[in-house]
Amino acid sequence: MLKTLSSKNKNTEIQISMEAHMACGIGACLGCTVENSKGEFIRVCKEGPVFDSKEIF
Repeated sequence: MLKTLSSKNKNTEIQISMEAHMACGIGACLGCTVENSKGEFIRVCKEGPVFDSKEIF
């Protein structure tokens, strides 16, 4: 649903709040990683939890 919303509104800035299991909360354990649009893994607890939709999709 979020991916469709983001693709249909390319000229609108959309921010996405991600939720993931955060074991340590400081980015050391990498338990909260999600894959971004470039195929890289980002930590929800350090780089997020709010991301630009273009960064995720």
